[in-house]
Amino acid sequence: MKKNIAMVVMAASLMVGCAPKITTEMTTQALEPKATSQVMILGHRDTIPNEARSIGQLKIKSRHSSLQKSYTRILNLAVKETAQRGGNMLVVDHSDMKKNTLKGTMAYYDGETNSALTISPKRIKNLLAMGIQQNQSPIQAMSKEQEQMVKQRQEEAAQQVISKYSTLAEVGDKEEQQDTTIEESSFEDASSYFDVEKEKESRKGVIKISGGPMWTLSKMYLSNDGRDYISNARGTAFDLSIHSIGDLWGYGFDLYGSQTNLSIGNYFNTSKVSYNFFYAGPSLVMGGTFAQHFYADLSVGIGMGYYHDSGSDDVGFGMRESVGLGVMLNNHFSVGIDAAIQMATFKRPEGFNQPENEAYGFKCATVMLTLRTHL
Repeated sequence: MKKNIAMVVMAASLMVGCAPKITTEMTTQALEPKATSQVMILGHRDTIPNEARSIGQLKIKSRHSSLQKSYTRILNLAVKETAQRGGNMLVVDHSDMKKNTLKGTMAYYDGETNSALTISPKRIKNLLAMGIQQNQSPIQAMSKEQEQMVKQRQEEAAQQVISKYSTLAEVGDKEEQQDTTIEESSFEDASSYFDVEKEKESRKGVIKISGGPMWTLSKMYLSNDGRDYISNARGTAFDLSIHSIGDLWGYGFDLYGSQTNLSIGNYFNTSKVSYNFFYAGPSLVMGGTFAQHFYADLSVGIGMGYYHDSGSDDVGFGMRESVGLGVMLNNHFSVGIDAAIQMATFKRPEGFNQPENEAYGFKCATVMLTLRTHL
């Protein structure tokens, strides 16, 4: 139970660590929320209308190794944040893109929305092609008087809608309907306005090669009477894992093998014992980069376990749990440490004397040095 709780805590920590960090600094009070389809996005080559007024600044820190790989998702979050704050214009700043940070100025523009500037595959491509320079066009902050005028116009527009209804019941129904519409359109995911299938399909492949010591956690019985056994024997393990991960979750396949050689007995009567264990199976994986230079993953899998020694060969149901932490050397390679537990249960042979509450099988733990290739 404690082990399961620890795994959940690690998974939650990893999820938080991989999530983008959004920082917002408002210069006005929040205006009436807008629909994300009304937010125009301007880059450094675009001219900012003189009538546009700044209402705040935002900064989004990507946890991926490259902001360009997650640009669509990060821009989507910036558009949503601008709409929720009441802005209908976002001036993006790519000057810190190499630091995996997207900055932007949220603005209010009292004019008609240009649909060519709202979020779409073509607009995203154009913004990325503009490079990392910053827009030098001046944009003034909205004054208190202008803010009050905007709020007054918004209140008058809402009042005109309400005044169309002559009875209190109709007014109440309309207000409820209007509030629901505002909430849905304001917090609607901007991805509904363009095709994000390419972004979803752009999964990251990871190949892991690991090796290191392993320890046998299960009892290794030396006879069928169940009296003599050894445990905590140390061997050598190797592992090959292939993962395919989206923004956070993915799937993989693990191939693990270990060998243990030891001597048992006393000084006068010593015998050599050797046994091998193999595991193969698919896994559910959660992983990603965080703090820009680190990579972590967590996996849980089920598969087939195989045990072999000089006297037996057993095949049965296997399970595997692993957690890894690495340092990114560049965008394609990382090195680190993985810790894993492998286990398998086999059919108990007849005449074998073993406690009934003890499973007949094999269990081991390993700590390995890992080299990851990020495709």
